[in-house]
Amino acid sequence: MTEVHWPPGWGPAQCDSFVSHERFVAAAPEVLFDHLTAAGEWPEWQRGTTEVRAGGELSVGSGFVVVTALHALDGIVGELDRPERFGWIAVSDGLSFYQSWLLTPIPAAAPEWSSRRPPGARPRPCTPPSGSTRRRSGWPPSI
Repeated sequence: MTEVHWPPGWGPAQCDSFVSHERFVAAAPEVLFDHLTAAGEWPEWQRGTTEVRAGGELSVGSGFVVVTALHALDGIVGELDRPERFGWIAVSDGLSFYQSWLLTPIPAAAPEWSSRRPPGARPRPCTPPSGSTRRRSGWPPSI
């Protein structure tokens, strides 16, 4: 469960950059999963996203379009295992990435951390700035 199921050619070793974030939110994975997979709602909480066009409920292999100020991204769902995993490939002129969400229930008082590393580097937890352990800016208010 704690491993990302990378599509062939999309893992950290094949990327120019790799970013990993971890957030602890006081909500059940089912609640978060419903928000993550409601693609039409992404502009309400995903910074930089202005529009998402999907032809219905997301499923493995389904396509959608994500519009930002700089890119129109073709998205394809690569992984959808309710309520634990959601991953999608995004491709545009000059930009492509794989975004994966792994949701696990955790103790309520766990801290938040994130790491940024080049391909092949070992992950290293970073101490968040003071007061950021409860940060949820951008998340839907119902979470």
